[in-house]
Amino acid sequence: MNNYIQLKKLKKNINKKIYFNFNERFNLTTLLIKKLKKKLGNLIYANIVVGYGISSNQIFYSTWKAKKKKCPLGVYEILNIHFIDLINYLFGIKTINSLLYKNKKKIITRAETKILTKNKSSAEIFCSFDIPFVYQKEFIFENGILRVKKDGIYLYYPKNTKDKKGRFIEPKLRKKIKINYYDEFNNSLEKSLEYFLYHAKKKISFKNKEKILSYSSTQFFLKNKNLKFI
Repeated sequence: MNNYIQLKKLKKNINKKIYFNFNERFNLTTLLIKKLKKKLGNLIYANIVVGYGISSNQIFYSTWKAKKKKCPLGVYEILNIHFIDLINYLFGIKTINSLLYKNKKKIITRAETKILTKNKSSAEIFCSFDIPFVYQKEFIFENGILRVKKDGIYLYYPKNTKDKKGRFIEPKLRKKIKINYYDEFNNSLEKSLEYFLYHAKKKISFKNKEKILSYSSTQFFLKNKNLKFI
């Protein structure tokens, strides 16, 4: 609430549009991946599935999320965009393809995105308003696996883990961090706003690298030539 009040004051003082940071950049999972980059090696594959069944609630259709003029791309611009930026932020995007599914009321409530990163790894993102609550991410690296669920972050490594007979088995669980999805979401959003407010109030320009990265994520999202509607 305090950040919201500061944003309203800031908006009155400047005749410019307010820029929000992409929310996924500031959560614990992202910070952990950046910290462990050398230990885990290059990304090979990532899979992100996030959803909750708000489309089955009639109240949903009276909110901004279901208004075509305010939110024409539905769940794609509400959820997928943050995870598209996450992949771009951590690994860089080379190519991107997305399928957007409309429900009976012509609202986009499902979206799947396939990405090829600059290092030729692949990532898949599926977000939906039609399914039971789910929040899971899996990042498979050269030397380990990072799994994220609504209640925790699980880190497995190294790659060369074998049983007594010399057969490869899943790496041991080396670290478990308890999280609460809702707290993690709110904390990440809070940090994102604080980061923006610090630069705005101090009149500090964002680094060119940050500007270029944010612009490229927006470009990949808005000018996705391979965006298909179903």
